[in-house]
Amino acid sequence: MADLEIMTDEKEIVSLSNEKSEIMGLSELILPDPNEIEKRSLQYNAYLKAILKLTRPQDWNYFSRKTTDGRQWKLFRLSQFAAKRLRIPLGVSISQVHREKIMMDDEKGAFYMWIYSCIATWGKMEIYVEGRASSRDKFFAYENKEWKSLTDVNQLHIMTAAHNNMIKKAVIDTFGLGDFTADDLRQLGFDPEKVTKGHSFENGQKDKPKDPPKEDPLKTLMAKVELWGWDE
Repeated sequence: MADLEIMTDEKEIVSLSNEKSEIMGLSELILPDPNEIEKRSLQYNAYLKAILKLTRPQDWNYFSRKTTDGRQWKLFRLSQFAAKRLRIPLGVSISQVHREKIMMDDEKGAFYMWIYSCIATWGKMEIYVEGRASSRDKFFAYENKEWKSLTDVNQLHIMTAAHNNMIKKAVIDTFGLGDFTADDLRQLGFDPEKVTKGHSFENGQKDKPKDPPKEDPLKTLMAKVELWGWDE
């Protein structure tokens, strides 16, 4: 597969002049009125409640972790499937999509990462988001307890995953649908006990994964399907 052309955008950052700053006043440049902040917070919570009414238990994943000192916590995240499904009714548009392939090296040798970026727009708000996937992701590059050679990794699957991650972040970052605790979800009218898909990490091992044990083939396939962003 031929390498794709790398496109970049350069944007000029313009600062306000001292004269304009003095006219507007320091308080107007930094924060809105406290009453306005409270009004926006109430409106935002109303949006979250409305959004969560559109989700289903299978739209969520939980991440449970037990630390070395015995503390345990669980966080819930909206899945890629749900984010893609919600983008249209929520009115999040995507423009200026760019893709870039970056070559890198680590102790295992050369590998690459695909990055898809875009501008997500909702009303007057615009944010920059990125979706990433690499040939070091175990879903694509780890099989039979060993890493595949770079030529054996399906690059099209990695590009698809990066693109789908970009769409997911466009929705999640726009509405702040990041990590929720169980109490957060209950206050917003969603029952976290109905969520069955999850991952557990113990003793701070989240960032130091071991070689994966033998898994149920169906469970592994479904995990790949979600990462690739295929339809349910």
